[in-house]
Amino acid sequence: QSNIRENVRAAAKAARRQQSEQELDDFFVERCKANLHVVLCISPVGDALRTYLRMFPSLANCCTIDWFQAWPPEALTSVAKAELTTLHMSPAMYEATVTLCNEIHVYVREESSQRFLREV
Repeated sequence: QSNIRENVRAAAKAARRQQSEQELDDFFVERCKANLHVVLCISPVGDALRTYLRMFPSLANCCTIDWFQAWPPEALTSVAKAELTTLHMSPAMYEATVTLCNEIHVYVREESSQRFLREV
């Protein structure tokens, strides 16, 4: 613990912060908050992810969710159909809306990937 305290003291001194114990503790917590990154991997298959999101809503609200693989068209269609079943529309409008949902998803994925590569 004293080794950690001395490292924090040196970093705080370099940042021109006060050297009191409380100030060092605050500086340490600020640095932890700024630099702590947690990687949590959960499969979207099954109910596990849904259960975790219900138990810990900040997983969706305060985190960045990365899908490392593109969703297959069949999965996009299945989700769109499941979400649109309660809406009252003609069969032609229903199919067009399902197709639109798929196209929007693919477009946003492609555009965000391109934007990410431009900004890196």
